[in-house]
Order: sequence, then C-alpha cells, then structure tokens
Amino acid sequence: GIMAVLVGTLINSLAVAVLLVINGRMLGIEVIYSILYQAFYNLLLAGPIYLWYYYSTYNGWLRTTEEN
Repeated sequence: GIMAVLVGTLINSLAVAVLLVINGRMLGIEVIYSILYQAFYNLLLAGPIYLWYYYSTYNGWLRTTEEN
C-alpha cells in the first residue's frame, strides 16, 4: 500500500524531471527542485487517498459482498 504510493511518487517525479530536461527547459539545480516539488505535490494528493482507502477497507465500507 504505502510503498506503492511512495514508489509511484518517485517514478512520477523522475519522469517529469527527465521530460523537462529532454525539452531543454531545466538544467542543474532546477531539476532537483522540480523533483522535490513534484514528489511533495504527489504525496499531498496520494496520501489522503491512500489513507481513505486503507481505513475504508479496514472498516468494511468498501465490501462488495455481504457476509452472512
């Protein structure tokens, strides 16, 4: 769960940085700032979604079948 969020955030940050470097838009320290900003932004988005999913699953709110 949480590892998927962290790994996905890292991959997304690196992909954005690589695309910006390929396009010639960023070089040097700006790439590092871009990676950090993208990682922070992704965690702000993915963190609450992951927590909601985790607690919803734990409490049985997302159950698709009824248990007798």
